[in-house]
Amino acid sequence: MVRTMRVPDEPCQRATLSLWDAQEDLDAYRESALFGEVWPATKALFAAPPEAQSYELNGDVPGVIFDA
Repeated sequence: MVRTMRVPDEPCQRATLSLWDAQEDLDAYRESALFGEVWPATKALFAAPPEAQSYELNGDVPGVIFDA
């Protein structure tokens, strides 16, 4: 699952949040044909080099935050 986000006071700044069951799933996505087509085209639109971070969930958060 991938969600896009924006910074309210920075109209040109965007972020994505993706949730994967396992690191292997993320790795498979990054090696997929879809990623190979979408990422170069998306990256070309950036004014600055993109930054990527990976995080692990620190327990479950009550409520529905990833379903929308």
